[in-house]
Amino acid sequence: MKLKGIIFLLFNIVFFSVQAQVNINGAKLLNALSNPSDTVYNQQYNNSNTHYLNLSVGFFNPVDFAFSLANVNSVSGSPSPSINLDYNYGINSNFSIGVFTNYYRVNAQYTPSLSELEGILDKSLACTGEIDGLGGILDAINCISDQVGEQITIEERLNVFTLGGKVSVHKRFIPKLDAYAATYLGFSFNNRESIVEGVLEEYAVELFERSSVEVPKFLYYINGGIRYYLNSNIGIYGELGYGNVHLAKLGFTYRF
Repeated sequence: MKLKGIIFLLFNIVFFSVQAQVNINGAKLLNALSNPSDTVYNQQYNNSNTHYLNLSVGFFNPVDFAFSLANVNSVSGSPSPSINLDYNYGINSNFSIGVFTNYYRVNAQYTPSLSELEGILDKSLACTGEIDGLGGILDAINCISDQVGEQITIEERLNVFTLGGKVSVHKRFIPKLDAYAATYLGFSFNNRESIVEGVLEEYAVELFERSSVEVPKFLYYINGGIRYYLNSNIGIYGELGYGNVHLAKLGFTYRF
């Protein structure tokens, strides 16, 4: 009986000690979540007067990039992943504001047939010399055919840069996890490069003056995100949302 009593007493001591520690930690966590004071818990959330630098890679751009070649034919472009740089400033424990910039590239390749080249080449284009009437056009096509056969590859490259601002709303749920929703608004600039094989270089300027591509000028993006802090300064995060830019992001945060 004495042994059973001692074991029972020790069990109760351990049980109530663990329960007390859990209650203390729970109270600390609840206090940290409800009060934006500079505690161990709050160092790993969004806080007032705190700066956040975010670097991420974006995926899954839903925009249909259609390159039009001399208003004759078109081909879809494939966007690369985006490189995103964000700066956030914590207004309080629930709100932050910031600015962002990103970059991605769209590539497209097109190999027109000779029949399509006949439509692209008109009286202003020639393989050599002046074109005079239909015979001249056919001479130009034959000239190109003699030099490169049936295959002429035209590559289009579009470099897209975006600048804008963002507003985020933050919510605290568990330690080290910063959950948030954000709105991005920005304006895109693009630089287009047309790369053609040597036989068309003479006509490239005039040819691509009559080419076009649809690129969103005004960027919008609404998302939800989760940031997990590895320590008080470094975090990793992921975002998923809706808009006319890359819909998913994975990246790192530096808090200072």
